[in-house]
Amino acid sequence: MKKQGYKLFKSTNLQSAKYIFLILVFFAGSFALARPNKLGRFMTTFYYVINEKSFFLADEVPVKDVQGGTIAMVSVEFKKAMDIEGTGILRDGRTVNYAQRIEGEIRYRVSSAKWGWGVGQCKLIPYKTIAVDPKVIPLGTRVFIPEAKGALLPDGTKHDGIFYAEDMGSAIKDYHVDLFSKEGMESSAPYESVGIHSSGYVDILKISDPDPKGCHTKDPLNLRSVKFPFLGKMLEKLKIEADEYARLRKPTELRRALRMINDLRANLELEPQADLSSLIMQVSAPDINEVNGSTLGDHEVVLTFDDGPHNTFTPAILDLLEKQNQKATFFEVGEMVKAHPQNTRLVAGHGQMLGNHSYSHPQLTKIPIADVKKQIQMTQRIIVESLGGSSEFNKYYEFFFHRPLFAPEFMRSPYGSRNDQTMQVISDLGFLHVMWNVDSLDWKDPSPQGIEDRVFNQLETVGRHGVILFHDIHPQTVGAIGLILPRLQREGYRIVSLLELAKTPIPRIR
Repeated sequence: MKKQGYKLFKSTNLQSAKYIFLILVFFAGSFALARPNKLGRFMTTFYYVINEKSFFLADEVPVKDVQGGTIAMVSVEFKKAMDIEGTGILRDGRTVNYAQRIEGEIRYRVSSAKWGWGVGQCKLIPYKTIAVDPKVIPLGTRVFIPEAKGALLPDGTKHDGIFYAEDMGSAIKDYHVDLFSKEGMESSAPYESVGIHSSGYVDILKISDPDPKGCHTKDPLNLRSVKFPFLGKMLEKLKIEADEYARLRKPTELRRALRMINDLRANLELEPQADLSSLIMQVSAPDINEVNGSTLGDHEVVLTFDDGPHNTFTPAILDLLEKQNQKATFFEVGEMVKAHPQNTRLVAGHGQMLGNHSYSHPQLTKIPIADVKKQIQMTQRIIVESLGGSSEFNKYYEFFFHRPLFAPEFMRSPYGSRNDQTMQVISDLGFLHVMWNVDSLDWKDPSPQGIEDRVFNQLETVGRHGVILFHDIHPQTVGAIGLILPRLQREGYRIVSLLELAKTPIPRIR
């Protein structure tokens, strides 16, 4: 009996030991699988949604869908910002986000999700989504960022440090991640409160692999199956065109073709065609950073006003332009902006463009080159300050475009006086220089009728197109504009914005 009891006890213990062993193995394996696996140290930036309501109304450009249709007309500055961030909220409340790049232009789709979608059909979740390079972190991977744990979120909860990897436009490369926050640059505050900063670094650990049936595996627009058959042929065609533009010494067209080639190669997941840039250097283009109206089409004109803003005449001209629904560019002098900042704000508020016309209106070719730079930079700063751009957008714009928010992109030298040295400074500061080929001479002609006749006589002489020079500091100019605007319309002229004339500002090439 004792022997049998011993055998039973021994058998029971052996079975228990086996079960205990299996349980330990199971938990050990589970722990090993659950334990985060370090993927590396990554540079961080922030990604957030841009709201159109935060931008001034100005010259409008279309936001296009994949088929080329117009989703909405938006301000130029908002479109630039959205092209970088990839997602925006329109004035009518719709959310649009990146869909595809076609012929160098970013195309969008209207999103039913409040914060937009990733490249697949994954909704972007504030403080939970990060943009990654799929070659480094597969899309859909669940990751842990220790530095983010404990960050106080807007809803009062604390971050658990867990994120989901997504692709929001193929802009993120290598060991770099974009942490999605919410709306506006200030929404990144929870990250910064725990020491995560733009251009800083964090450790990233993998928690789990992607779900093979997850949303990140879907391609809602079926883009890949559509684009690959013809992109290769288009790429070869563009290469042939680039060679031809180089032969014909057409730098603007050549630069545009090169950009399109590299965009296509990015779509095909190929390396950039860097060697093509050598073609650019074969083209001598001393005046490539200047426009003067000679490239405008038949019966196309650009209206420009120098030397303001004036406290009386600038508002009067703005009213005339508004009544005719026309666009113009005002090249302002820094001293005048300082004296009448409210009128610079008025120009911007009317949706008209601003240009830099130096600080004290000297002849730039007769002052030291260091002073040329100061004249331009002082004016730029005063214009920006007069517009009162919010600190959020000033930081955003300066970070990405290396110039302050709402700052003019165009420069005109006083008296049109420039040489190679001053043009180099203008180009180095990032401006496109604007000359004229129709001079109203309004500053010395007291007769509005005489100014009108002179403008139309010169237009006939130069081929019925051009950049027209006026000055918004003389009473006769107000009267002349009242005559010229309706006559331009009667004679079939189209007034285009300076942005349309200079669709792709090209830096000076040496």
